[in-house]
Amino acid sequence: MKKHLLFWLLFASISLTGWAQSVTITSVISTPIAIGTVLKVDYKYTVAADSYIFCGINLQNDWTYISYVAGQGLDLAVAGTDVTGSFNITIPSGTTPTANLTPPQNYKIAIELKSLPTYAWIAGDYPATQLNFTASPLGISKKSLVEALSVYPNPAPDILKIANANNLSNASFRIIDILGKTVVQTKTLSNSGIDVSGLNSGFYVLSISSEEGARQFKFQKK
Repeated sequence: MKKHLLFWLLFASISLTGWAQSVTITSVISTPIAIGTVLKVDYKYTVAADSYIFCGINLQNDWTYISYVAGQGLDLAVAGTDVTGSFNITIPSGTTPTANLTPPQNYKIAIELKSLPTYAWIAGDYPATQLNFTASPLGISKKSLVEALSVYPNPAPDILKIANANNLSNASFRIIDILGKTVVQTKTLSNSGIDVSGLNSGFYVLSISSEEGARQFKFQKK
């Protein structure tokens, strides 16, 4: 009896921490998407412990990565089974329309589930569907470009990423400590983010100013 009980406990443990963990994109992305507008991406995940989710759109040469286009992350994906959610990803205004790409170049979306605090890969979904981006419509508001900004990961170990920052004009970025002192100031981003590896652990505010408006984000440096 004890052997049977130990077997089932081991089986349940393996199922919870390995086989059962997954993340999938549940929305169908088959219609043309206007550049400069927001793409809503629905997802579902199952994970044994609180984790991190990131959904990104990449420019690829068939399946070979070329460059990052846009994305959004969920800093804390609470442990659970068949948990649902959605991301709202703004397609940057400078994105090349799909029709203007040189085949086999294409845009694809991917979503990944990662452990905390190491950000080790747990599971992912990489649909073969190619995204069809079309020319930007007129009348995209400046306010919507500012509202589309987001930062990740939070806490940030070394690079603080800023999603959709390339939509802004003449943007400047300042990191302010809890005493109100500016500790980092720049107008350029490296790999879509700011290097915070030299900062002490603690809480900071990222202040973003641009022609479209201003916004602040509170984040933690690990």
